[in-house]
Amino acid sequence: MSNLGYILIPTVFLSGTAAVWITRILTRLYLSEHHLAIDAEFRSTMAETFLALIEEGAIENKQMEQVLAALFRPASDGLVKDDAAPSFSPGDLLSR
Repeated sequence: MSNLGYILIPTVFLSGTAAVWITRILTRLYLSEHHLAIDAEFRSTMAETFLALIEEGAIENKQMEQVLAALFRPASDGLVKDDAAPSFSPGDLLSR
């Protein structure tokens, strides 16, 4: 194996690993933004319907509380928090 092989193989491996990792991060960001956009669209529709019901006087206080609770609930980005990079540090290995 020539000296070029000793440089080329690790370079190709590291470049490929970096490309896969960057693609993974960008995919996670896209899916998170997409999920939040769907949630925002749902809340917008719910708010418009809520305002129309108030305008018509067709909603009671109990129903109003339920709708407001649904409108102002915490938003989730849809990502699994356990899906992280594997860690091989001694502390993590010992805690398992």
